[in-house]
Amino acid sequence: MVTNLQDDGQNTTNDAPRDAQNDDVLFKGDQSRFVDYTFGNVQTQNLEITGSVAMSAIAMGNPLDGGTVSIPSRCSVVILKNTANYTQLTVKMPLQPVYGQLLTIVSTVNVANITLAGSSFGTAAPASLVAGVPVRFIFAGQWFNI
Repeated sequence: MVTNLQDDGQNTTNDAPRDAQNDDVLFKGDQSRFVDYTFGNVQTQNLEITGSVAMSAIAMGNPLDGGTVSIPSRCSVVILKNTANYTQLTVKMPLQPVYGQLLTIVSTVNVANITLAGSSFGTAAPASLVAGVPVRFIFAGQWFNI
């Protein structure tokens, strides 16, 4: 069984973060507005954004033991949530990762054997997961465990 994790959909192109007072799109073109709410003071500054900006999302699911999880492309955090330990789980990495994309996978229970599929790795992929201990990757042409 394949479980397709869904992201929260809050940061799609058509639903970009907005300034509630001015209804301005905060990420627009190659500039963004940065609002600092430190100590009750509101300060707005322009930021120059060069290259691609990867908006991220969190995916959470409770796949069956022995199942397969497919991670959405713009996902940065995957939470595997279950009440019993997994003996085997296959995780399909994002199909179209962005260079520099960070990805964290964490499970609420132990995963005895995990297979990370669908991509190449520049460092050894973990063979198991310990409950509550995240594994982190960065994509730089291949996934690297960091």
